Parts: sequence; structure tokens; C-alpha cells
Amino acid sequence: MRTIELLALLADQGNNTNVYLQTDGPRTVFRTFRTLTENESLQLIFEPQTGGHPLKVWELRVLINRPELRGAYLLGDSATGPHAIFGFQEQDDGLVLH
Repeated sequence: MRTIELLALLADQGNNTNVYLQTDGPRTVFRTFRTLTENESLQLIFEPQTGGHPLKVWELRVLINRPELRGAYLLGDSATGPHAIFGFQEQDDGLVLH
């Protein structure tokens, strides 16, 4: 999934909805990302954190809605390396990117 596609999907979600990340383990919160260019493709890699509160949808939009990031592929970091993000699942307490 690319950044622009996630932004389009988030348009239908409430601004104060929590957003979590799940790669190869339990879901976690994330507040930062790093970028990497591989095979001439920009990748935006969300970095999971222990503790803290989850981002809200509006905060995630502000974080990633930049022209230079809109075409970037989304990944979530884990102990075994970055994993592609293909979408999100709506749960009672928020959205889970995976």
C-alpha cells in the first residue's frame, strides 16, 4: 500500500480514532517513521514503540501527508525486518495497520 492510498482510506474514519501497528507480533503503538529508498522506490517504515498512547487518525494524516511521501510504500518495522502494510482492520478501540 502507498501513502496516498492510506490517506484515501482514512478519509472515512473519525479524526479521533486510535491507530495501531501490527506486524509479526502483538499490536503496538507508533509515533515515528523513517524513510528508505530501495530499488528506486521510496519506503516509509513505521517504527513501533513500547508504551505511550496511540496516534489518532488526524495525527497520522499530519505526519504522512507530505507531497514527497505520497508515493511511498508503507511498511511496519519488526524484529525480523520491515513488513509491507496492506491495509487496516477496524476494531472496537481503533484501527490496526497490518
